[in-house]
Amino acid sequence: MATRAGKTGWRATTWGELLSEFLGTMVLLAFGDGVVAVAVVGLTMSGRTLVIFQGAGGWLLITWGWAMAVVMGVYVAGGVSGAHLNPAVTLALALKKDFSWRKVLPYWGAQLAGAFVGAAIVYVDYFHAINAWNLAHHVMSRASTGGLTTFSIFATFPAAYFHGQMIWALVDQIIGTFFLVLFVLAIGDSRNLGVQSNLGPFIVGMAVAAIGMS
Repeated sequence: MATRAGKTGWRATTWGELLSEFLGTMVLLAFGDGVVAVAVVGLTMSGRTLVIFQGAGGWLLITWGWAMAVVMGVYVAGGVSGAHLNPAVTLALALKKDFSWRKVLPYWGAQLAGAFVGAAIVYVDYFHAINAWNLAHHVMSRASTGGLTTFSIFATFPAAYFHGQMIWALVDQIIGTFFLVLFVLAIGDSRNLGVQSNLGPFIVGMAVAAIGMS
């Protein structure tokens, strides 16, 4: 079989790249959402934590958990698909002409599917704890008091201090995504300082930690 960028067999096919992107994004969401599930319902409903996010410890746990989730996702997919694991990264690489435009939509599809499967894995593992938390706090729907707590395991939403002004929540996401793409491009640029050995995924994880903490 013809090789593509030094790859052989299924790794040299577009389907192989999409499979890798799917698996990498699945790992990213399974461990990223998973660490939030641990912080929100796993520790609280097992009695190891009484109050969610009491102090900075809960947020640090989530930040480092997401960082390690990125590292593992990139190690899973990096050698085959390049481990974009994020539609914004795929789009940025296409705009930079480092990635084929005809693969953008297929990559996005693989990432979306992987994200939903990763989140589903977390739900299957933690739905008992989620249901227990909702029952203990009399949560019947997201509209209930505290109804967004377990919802936050799988999604983000504007903080209360935005007072419903979505534009500033959008600005926050744009800033975070800008730095993520900037770091990914800088870390992967061989003409820059250059990450030695196979530490690229770890350094990308550190970039995610930096964004999450700040």
